[in-house]
Amino acid sequence: KKKRERKMSLASSAAFVAALALLAGYFLMLTPRAAIPKHLLHHPAGVQQEMFTTAEMEEMLAMAEKMKTFPTNSADTKFYNPQREHIGEAMPLLPDGTCAHPYMHPNKNNTECVLAGRIDIAKHFLKTGGYEGKKERYEDAVARLLSFGCYIFHPEEYPLVQKLVESAKFQAAAKSVCPRDKQHLDPFQFNFIVQAPGQTVALHVDAVYFWGASRFEFPQWLLAAMQFSGLFSDRLIEQVQVVGYFHRWNNTADRNGDFVYYADNAAPPVHVPPYSRSASVVDGSKVVHAGTMYYPDRKAPPLRKGLPAHLEALGNERWRIVQDGQELAQYHTDDLRWTIVYRARCFADAAERARYHAMQPSDMLQLEDVLGPLRQELVRRGRLTAQQATALQHGNHNSTTALDFALLLLDEFVRYPLPPRSQALIPYNFCALPKMLPWTEAVLRYFC
Repeated sequence: KKKRERKMSLASSAAFVAALALLAGYFLMLTPRAAIPKHLLHHPAGVQQEMFTTAEMEEMLAMAEKMKTFPTNSADTKFYNPQREHIGEAMPLLPDGTCAHPYMHPNKNNTECVLAGRIDIAKHFLKTGGYEGKKERYEDAVARLLSFGCYIFHPEEYPLVQKLVESAKFQAAAKSVCPRDKQHLDPFQFNFIVQAPGQTVALHVDAVYFWGASRFEFPQWLLAAMQFSGLFSDRLIEQVQVVGYFHRWNNTADRNGDFVYYADNAAPPVHVPPYSRSASVVDGSKVVHAGTMYYPDRKAPPLRKGLPAHLEALGNERWRIVQDGQELAQYHTDDLRWTIVYRARCFADAAERARYHAMQPSDMLQLEDVLGPLRQELVRRGRLTAQQATALQHGNHNSTTALDFALLLLDEFVRYPLPPRSQALIPYNFCALPKMLPWTEAVLRYFC
């Protein structure tokens, strides 16, 4: 009898939650899905077919195989040394070297837990299910985010990349995106980004560069908050990026993986299929964009947060994914989605470019130079009291409060769009809730 009563109680709870979900869905139909700040809208973007030749595409594939190993993009600090990885929220590692909090991962040196460098991206994706509005467990959603890549900050050392940057196609496309008074290009980076089936490049803005602040000084999520806030626009350094595809395949309707970007809150996002050798050209630091799920109906390889993982070349166009010493999957080169991203800063002239490269440590913003204006804006918006802001300023807090403050910055300032209604009626991934609120598991297990 008790078992029957318990089952009836759970069934009643499930029915009640289902009714609430339907009611919430009705009201969510009326909720705007995009509320991107005005200063991050209506920027130029373009598409270039045949951005590079077939021979150049094959050379890039060979170059990737020669590089051999690509860590997950969550481990991008393997390629540079940030001065700061946190704003005070750091916590001890667990005995197994991982992090208890779902938004944290080990820092570059594996000595403590910090907010993931692009937690602005991950937090939004886990909350919403991404552009597609997927409803799936936390572990499955995390695995979709852990695509692979490399980050090279001296592109001049790679003759092929130098050739691409100097090409007439890049020069013309870049200058169509850079402001008219900022037509002097300063190439500074290229990436290879690789997605296995089931993975995505979630909604984001690219690493923002300000006079005195970049990924080399601050966590990238904080740079995103600075950009969305609009408080540092007078320091913004415009840039241009080419997002080009060097895979051989063209059956984009089967595989998806479109480049999508938001030009207007009221209009649907723009979709650009990832045709072989084509490219999108945009200032990704001020245009919200994403790569949609590659083979969205497949689960991503079962990668876990916080453990080292990489995509490794085996030779003869074979690749494997390895995590913590265990092989998870194997692929052929043509099973993967291959992207090259190369970037240039936009300056007024050679003198401004020289001034940027001559900057000294004393010219860089300090952490308080960033957090101070953000705190003041939170007070103005009623999200912090003056007393709370003063306590934070003077360090009268512990790591938990610092974490709460960091998450408040993200919640208040970084407003990536909800999934379009064409993708999801309910724009939240309620199936990931049990990771943050374990008590919801009793009900959600019937829906997820």
